[in-house]
Amino acid sequence: MAEEDNNTEQAPAKKKLPMKMIIILAVVMVVEGAIFGAAYFILGDKPPAVQAEGLDEDDKASEFELVEVLLIGDKFQNTRQGAQAYLYDATVYVVVQERHRAIIETEIEDQMARISQEVTEVFARAEPAQLNEPDRLTLKRQILDRCEKRFGDDAEGEPYVRAVVISNWKRFSTDL
Repeated sequence: MAEEDNNTEQAPAKKKLPMKMIIILAVVMVVEGAIFGAAYFILGDKPPAVQAEGLDEDDKASEFELVEVLLIGDKFQNTRQGAQAYLYDATVYVVVQERHRAIIETEIEDQMARISQEVTEVFARAEPAQLNEPDRLTLKRQILDRCEKRFGDDAEGEPYVRAVVISNWKRFSTDL
C-alpha cells in the first residue's frame, strides 16, 4: 500500500518548452526576412517617376454649362388692380446651355417685337396676387411656356430655354 501512495504522490512531470528550438526558429525567420527584403530592394523594379499633368479644360462640359441670356428689359403695366395702375420695371433673362447661346441670341434679335408683345401680355393679364408673389413663380412659368413654344427644342428633344430669371423688379404707382 505504501508503494501505491508513493506512485500517486508523484505526478507526471510537466514538459518544459523546447527553448532551444524556439530560438533557432526565430533566428531563421529573421534571417529569412532579411534575405528576402534585401533581395527585393536590390533586384526589384523601381517605380517610374511620376509627374503631374495639368488639367485639361473639358470642352464638352463647358458646352453644357447654363448661362443667362437677356430676353427683355422694360417697363410693363398692369391695371388689373382696380382703379390703381402699376408699372413694373423688370429685366427678364432666359437660362440656356452655352452651346445654344448663339442660336437663342439670334432668335431674340430677330423676334424682339413679338417677344416684347408676349411678355407685355403676360404682365398685363397677371392677377395682383401673381404680381405680389415673392418668387414670381407664376410669371416665370408663363414666360417659360411662351419661350418654349417660340424657341422650340434642340436636336435631343430638350427645350432650348431651361428656366426664366426675373431681376431688377421694381413696382411704381402710376398715380401722381
